Amino acid sequence: MLKPLAARHAEAAYAFLTAHGLRDVFLASKIHEGALTLPDGAAQGRFLGAWAGERLEGVMFLGHGGLVVFASELAHVRKRFAERAWEERARVRLIVGEWNQVTDFWGHLTASGIESSRDWREVFMVATGETLSGDREPALRLAVSSDLDALADLAARAYLEETGLDPLASMGEGYLRHLARNVEEKNSYVLEDKGRLVFKADLSARCPAGAQIVGVFTEPDRRGEGIARRGVAELVHRLTDAGTPAVCLFVREDNLAARRAYERAGFVPSMHYRRLFVEPASTRRGAPALSAPAMGERARRGTP
Repeated sequence: MLKPLAARHAEAAYAFLTAHGLRDVFLASKIHEGALTLPDGAAQGRFLGAWAGERLEGVMFLGHGGLVVFASELAHVRKRFAERAWEERARVRLIVGEWNQVTDFWGHLTASGIESSRDWREVFMVATGETLSGDREPALRLAVSSDLDALADLAARAYLEETGLDPLASMGEGYLRHLARNVEEKNSYVLEDKGRLVFKADLSARCPAGAQIVGVFTEPDRRGEGIARRGVAELVHRLTDAGTPAVCLFVREDNLAARRAYERAGFVPSMHYRRLFVEPASTRRGAPALSAPAMGERARRGTP
């Protein structure tokens, strides 16, 4: 049975999401930060739990911006999650998670006619105090509100380079609010050289189980100088010095330069992630004639 997770489920949900190391740290961090006690708007989305009696078998996050992240070892639970995503297909834009789980989940959605515009294989990497290199970048600092204009330009170009989409054009004020919130919550780090921001990195998760780094970007004309290697290593040093046991990040498998930089910083490949950008038109095409149970039946038969 799927039902919304509430504050009383926080302990069970956190235990479930930290049972596999840092694989589900993004969701675990949201639970730890109190997302289940916040209204939907403040929590930036909704959490659903899959229950078998009193036993939690899966957790799914449906973000207001279209992000879908979930965790379950059970195929029948992933099928139910896919059915719920299909029911809310008009808002689904990005699906992220462990490779095999997302592949199974996506199989149900493609059987319903939903398509992706981009499909990335990513390497999920983990660093600990034991694997971390000795590289340091003492000039790395937290971003502050006076950095926002320059940070928005840097972050938008990073997003455009990675995805081919301009977030300022597609998300506008919402994207700027996201950046401002990261700064306010002390999750954005920058490196400044001669008054110019040349590097950025963000934390998308932080809880007792670990932390997750995202949004790493170096100005193109400063690449090849080891800035990203030193920057992420410095951030991990600070996190582990403060008691964080491990830090993860993910990088596209075909981005060999970034992978080498992270490995030299002390990150070790752990598993593969899959990131799927949903084609919006496919969530509308033919959808009224399809029901969630029919979608499940078509996925079982393997028919298009």
